[in-house]
Amino acid sequence: MTATPLVLPCPDCRTSTSYACSACGQYGARRAQLVLTVANLDTGAVASAEVVPGMLEPRPAPGGGWHLALTPLLHDLAASVGAGSIHHVTAPTEPVGERLVPLPAWWRPDLPAEQRHDVEAAAIAGWTRTPWQVFLGRTAARPAPDPDRQLARLCAVAGLLCLDLVVEARRLPGAAESFGWEVRYELPGSVPPEQSAAFPDLRTAVAATTVERAVALLAARRVAAPAHFVRSAGPAGVARPVTLDVISGIDLDQVERRTLGGCVAPATGEERPGAQAIWRNGGWWYTGLRPGGVPERHTGQFRSRPTSMLRRNWEPPAPHWRGAPIPYVDCADCDPTTGLRPCDCTLGGQSAEPECARCRGAGRCASVLPCHACGDTRRRYLGTIVTLSNLRDRVLHLNWEVGPPPPALLVGSQPNGQPVIQLPGRYRLARWAGAFRVRPDDLADLDGGGGVDQDLRDGIVTLPDPDADPLAHYVGYASRGQPGARLFVRAGRPDVPPLADLIRLALGLGLVATVTVQNHRLDESDPLRLHGEGWHVELNAPALPVGVPELPTHPTVETAIADCLDCLDLALAEVVPADPRYPIPVPSSPEPALLDDPLPPLTHLGARYAGQPVTVRFDPAGCHLYLRVNHSARHIATAATITALHAILEAPGVSFPN
Repeated sequence: MTATPLVLPCPDCRTSTSYACSACGQYGARRAQLVLTVANLDTGAVASAEVVPGMLEPRPAPGGGWHLALTPLLHDLAASVGAGSIHHVTAPTEPVGERLVPLPAWWRPDLPAEQRHDVEAAAIAGWTRTPWQVFLGRTAARPAPDPDRQLARLCAVAGLLCLDLVVEARRLPGAAESFGWEVRYELPGSVPPEQSAAFPDLRTAVAATTVERAVALLAARRVAAPAHFVRSAGPAGVARPVTLDVISGIDLDQVERRTLGGCVAPATGEERPGAQAIWRNGGWWYTGLRPGGVPERHTGQFRSRPTSMLRRNWEPPAPHWRGAPIPYVDCADCDPTTGLRPCDCTLGGQSAEPECARCRGAGRCASVLPCHACGDTRRRYLGTIVTLSNLRDRVLHLNWEVGPPPPALLVGSQPNGQPVIQLPGRYRLARWAGAFRVRPDDLADLDGGGGVDQDLRDGIVTLPDPDADPLAHYVGYASRGQPGARLFVRAGRPDVPPLADLIRLALGLGLVATVTVQNHRLDESDPLRLHGEGWHVELNAPALPVGVPELPTHPTVETAIADCLDCLDLALAEVVPADPRYPIPVPSSPEPALLDDPLPPLTHLGARYAGQPVTVRFDPAGCHLYLRVNHSARHIATAATITALHAILEAPGVSFPN
């Protein structure tokens, strides 16, 4: 590691500290040091290399000039830790690609060494705002990207979930023959979005589009999604088996050519703003896009702004699975013209508080949060479809429609007296988990990955008054904020490394791992309290003090690990010294020590201290047990390993506070 890195003026703020420069943290300077790190998720092995002036030999660039090639260095690091494939920590689905630091045009190999290094230092300091680049890998090499096969899989999943797969090309402004591409799922009859065109070509768009991303794009357009029941919903208790083999006969190049052909009117040769290819009913349908008017969009301020809308030239035939429209009523709480919504002080049917700081007693105020009643769909649906699938070979569509009230059970009441009702088994998602051979806690929202709400798993609904319709309120809660009143649930665990491997990874990167578990077995009989276990996994810089442990909200340790890996880049940023005069650490752990499986001891500790969040911090010095007491962390015990820590707590004659 460089003892004292070379410090240069920040190229963004030019050493001016009159405003908060995000590139240098208002230090007015940046270090001429990059650190590349590759970590193997399966073994915990970590290897790093720093890039400083004079370390890498510049190479000629294909288009002229010179650059510092980082990709060969990354391949060497991956080989040293036994990683068959790697990805950047912020882009798990994208290939690493070619990474290089371009040098200014005045760099020449015949310059004196001191001048060459000065030019390289300026290029390194200004190349990125993330000077510590971390890449994660697995021992088994990832299959080479196959856009044709990926497109076929997206088509197969679209049929599985009863959705359209839309491939869209749009002309880029200011470039006559340049197009941007997007691949997403849609509900039939949806209006093309206002903005699209995220990728430069179709192959890149398909390679970067996972099922989760395509569904997330659907969720982002909840206002414009039409709502229909699913005609192919199976009988109660049956998850319909399907064949999710790759669909044959899909030619990506042909889809691209025909979509681009739709960007020109065949009769007149007039250029259209874009075109779409739609996978529906087992085949492709092609249509151009035309201007659909310039409506006014209300911004919630004093003004509204015009938006350019597009429409399809024609709509393909309706899908065979589409049933009757789902009835709805307009949401009385949404006012898109003003952006005003009911204030939080009126939740639960309460009267507006005269001293409320947000609404001043008016009961309505502006808010950037989604509407409590409809989730910004502006509709309160009287029906919903819950689609459960493992995205491999089974799917189940549940049509829940408001009708004659089903037999319900009064299981409790809220503190304000509102009754709490439990609906019959077919409205409890936990019942359907067995059809997919998973635990009820393994049910997760497909678009966000978070666990399904416990009330939906158990069929629990709170009524505003005893005479209210339980099914209507339950269906409204399930459909709130969902596009087309459809809730997509994934039945399966996320593909994440075991907890022991994650802890080894953290120690190899110079971080500390904090795991919190809370056992709720004492509240199993109370429908208003959490059940099962709650987990939270977090990686932090070792210099951060032990704070109040986070309340564990993930229903399984696997979802907690997935969330931790999603936020890993934030933990890495904490390790980089803010002051550019101090170097970035260069972690290395070629042969990490094996760790005992921490899951059984942690589960046992959670059960022993049921009702309390139990936190174990893993760092190079060992394992430290904390309990959350009165909004603070109380240290209980320390040992070299989690097994030794558990043995200390279980030793006869030893007592610790509960």
